[in-house]
Amino acid sequence: MRKNIKVTAITTIVPKLKLMRRPVFLHLDQITNILIIILLVPLLLIYFLPITSQLAIAQTTSVVNMEEYKTPIFGFIIKYPSTWIIDEFEKSIKNDDVVGIDNIVLFCPNPSTIKQATANQINTNNNNTTNTNTICHNSEKSFDVYVHNLPTGMTLEEFTNSKISSYKLELTDFKIIESNPSVTIDENPAYKVIYTYTDNNDNNNNKKIQVMEVWTVINDDIDRDDLKDHVGKAYSLRYETIPIEFPIYLNAANNTISSFEFKNIEDDDKND
Repeated sequence: MRKNIKVTAITTIVPKLKLMRRPVFLHLDQITNILIIILLVPLLLIYFLPITSQLAIAQTTSVVNMEEYKTPIFGFIIKYPSTWIIDEFEKSIKNDDVVGIDNIVLFCPNPSTIKQATANQINTNNNNTTNTNTICHNSEKSFDVYVHNLPTGMTLEEFTNSKISSYKLELTDFKIIESNPSVTIDENPAYKVIYTYTDNNDNNNNKKIQVMEVWTVINDDIDRDDLKDHVGKAYSLRYETIPIEFPIYLNAANNTISSFEFKNIEDDDKND
């Protein structure tokens, strides 16, 4: 009985060994899929690795080496990463009460998009005199500060509704991703919104843009000395870029927004 059992065991194992030696053939569509994957992997690495590298560098350096930008004409201070470049518009704008919007200053967070005339034009001296000849060449990568002169008595809620309504009318494919009515700018109630739209400018070829914007309104019921000169105005802080690069300088943009401080406007500038 034991010998019969052994023979039976051997005869059952041998066919299995023969089956294991059989060559494996792939169908043509399987081979095609494998080749596509082999070709795609290097392309994906080439595309995404620079972006992830920028993200890692930006996230680790976004809280250090901050410079201070101060405008006594419009009465605020804001800090920005020292590697960013400034386009300063405030010196050509009069701070008055005419209803409208003014772009006070623009920062470029991506050095590769900057067009520099000369190397020494990007320096900022101790008196915060910034260079106005340095151009933020790529306009969809920027951090802007806007000042709005408002109709008398407009509230933050009214301004928010008006601004979002105008975006829905003016911006192609406008879509809100996130909104937060519980934020502040320098301890003043503010509204934050993250949205996307399609830029229809000829140079951008219908490029998708993602924006984070935070704004606040200064009402006449504010009991703060540093805000008295700002009554009847709204301040909007806006960071924008293409969606895939939006996270790269997001920390830096948030730190810049958090650093914003209102100051009294100098009398000499107000009377010009």
